[in-house]
Amino acid sequence: ARGQLATTATVREFEAVRVFSPTAEHREVFAEEFAGRIDADVSAVGSTSAALAGADVVITATTASDPVIDDAAIEPGTHVTAMGQYHPEKNELPPELVARATYVPDLRARATRDAGSFLAAVDAGLIDAETGVAADLGAVVAGEHPGRTSDDEVTVFDSGGTGIETAAAAHMLYKRASEAGRGQSIEFAPASEALTGR
Repeated sequence: ARGQLATTATVREFEAVRVFSPTAEHREVFAEEFAGRIDADVSAVGSTSAALAGADVVITATTASDPVIDDAAIEPGTHVTAMGQYHPEKNELPPELVARATYVPDLRARATRDAGSFLAAVDAGLIDAETGVAADLGAVVAGEHPGRTSDDEVTVFDSGGTGIETAAAAHMLYKRASEAGRGQSIEFAPASEALTGR
């Protein structure tokens, strides 16, 4: 969650960020950590409905095996990034949300094998496994698929993560920095620290 918020706040200007965790201490500590870190009002809230009310962007970063939000709570025009669970038998998004959204995973082939939220929508008969994926993330980023096409469209990015994406992005950034004569040698943080933002 920390990495998602820190990253997303670099490309979107948020006025307010509402943080919910079932554990009060976790949400309060999280909000305190980010209160001065990003240019937005960051607050802990006591329910998912309070976190979702009027939200333009929703990020789920959980270890839950079942949906953590209600489809009806996601308003038209909302973007949802789900990055907490990517397992065929676990789905943190409700099937109805996946069915009504423009659904974009990292890789289409992976979604049909181990994206639990997508597979739950297929199993419920709400979408077809072949046509339920709008595009791979790469097609949206490359401009080959428009992504959002209207202001009231709900979009879902279901992030399972792929090693090739990470390696390719790192190589591209390294090459550009080297060509520009930028950068300095640094020590790498352990993966656990890099992922948690602590």
